[in-house]
Amino acid sequence: MSVSILIPTYNYDCTELARDIQEQAELAGMDYEIIIGDDGSTDGRIVSRLVDFCSHPHCKLLRQKRNVGRAAIRNILGHEASGDNLLFMDSDAEMAVSNFLSSYINAIEDHEVVSGFIAHPSTPPAADMLLRYEYEKHAEKRFSAHHLNRIAHPPFSTFCFMIRKTLFSRFSFDESYTGYGYEDVQYGKVLRDHGYRVFYINVPLRHNGMEKNYRFIEKTETALHALREHKAELMDEVHLLRTIHKLRRVGMEGLVRRMLGKLLPRMRRNLCSDHARLRWFSWYKLGYYLNHCQ
Repeated sequence: MSVSILIPTYNYDCTELARDIQEQAELAGMDYEIIIGDDGSTDGRIVSRLVDFCSHPHCKLLRQKRNVGRAAIRNILGHEASGDNLLFMDSDAEMAVSNFLSSYINAIEDHEVVSGFIAHPSTPPAADMLLRYEYEKHAEKRFSAHHLNRIAHPPFSTFCFMIRKTLFSRFSFDESYTGYGYEDVQYGKVLRDHGYRVFYINVPLRHNGMEKNYRFIEKTETALHALREHKAELMDEVHLLRTIHKLRRVGMEGLVRRMLGKLLPRMRRNLCSDHARLRWFSWYKLGYYLNHCQ
């Protein structure tokens, strides 16, 4: 059984992650390859490090002249891969356990798609980077493998998952998702609609890509515009869209839009600051979508 380890990246040095997963593959005596997909990085220092790492055996660098987007770069990696199984990993990840790769290999023997969970450092970052950290830490408790394997529509994340090559050859990512956001939700829906269920395992991969609060809000806004473009197919997948549908059905959409519209500037200033209130984040997303994405 062979595995292709696929890491898409953009202006992020993922060589430590690649080196750690390579060490696990070597120690286990696996038939493996590591392919890093550089999606048009502009930081020459990072590109140089990627080139240097991928000069090693079993490693390859695929460089794009321009940024093609999160869906397309994963398709490029998946179609270039030669392994029986494809392990996709986000570049801003860090190895958390020594049996990470072997756990995925063992699980994929009995399942078509396998996913672990996203862990976060125990020490919080600085206050001006705390919003995303608190948001994702709060969500961790809902993402145990035991819980996700029991519910009908578990959320799917591309942060780290393994899929059989034969299945990926049939179902690739929708490249109409060119910006940030929701390409993972759409892909999980495609798999489920065709009868393939993701099997979740309690194997963590640590997320290291914490960012400034204002940057997280900017990315959230970008994602909400992407959601607007694809709302027809994602209506049953995204809680925000279901909430808006309920408001519309009871005649409350306009009132909520006006009320939150007045609060948006204040909420945004707070969420971008170093004293962001997490409880405002969901309200901000609702208000932003109603006022800017309709």
